[in-house]
Amino acid sequence: MIGELTTNLTTRSFYADSIRGTFAHQDLVTDELIDEFYPPFSRPSNRDGFLALWRNLDYRLTDAGLNQVTAPTLVLWGGDDQWLPSSQATRLADRIPHAEAVILPGCGHTVHEDCPAATIPRITTFLN
Repeated sequence: MIGELTTNLTTRSFYADSIRGTFAHQDLVTDELIDEFYPPFSRPSNRDGFLALWRNLDYRLTDAGLNQVTAPTLVLWGGDDQWLPSSQATRLADRIPHAEAVILPGCGHTVHEDCPAATIPRITTFLN
């Protein structure tokens, strides 16, 4: 019941604060960005899906199979991630054959949004 209550009472302002927590560069969290991100979350069916996702996350099967990944893998992580420590990047890459971990200094949890100038060239080089 607490999950439903919290999820259903999440206002745009609370949501914006949550998004700000994923960015090291707070100036990038504009009203326009929140206006783009919040409407999908505000739909009741999407909120229900979000809650179901978090209640059912079970990474045990994924974790058990990481050593079976055959594709080259790039793990990008923000050095200033406030949600998950960047030390997890190397621990994750160490468990995946042929994986490379890159920690981007000064970037938060959403590296692609927070640090596109550092992220996009890394991804482009990796894919090429």
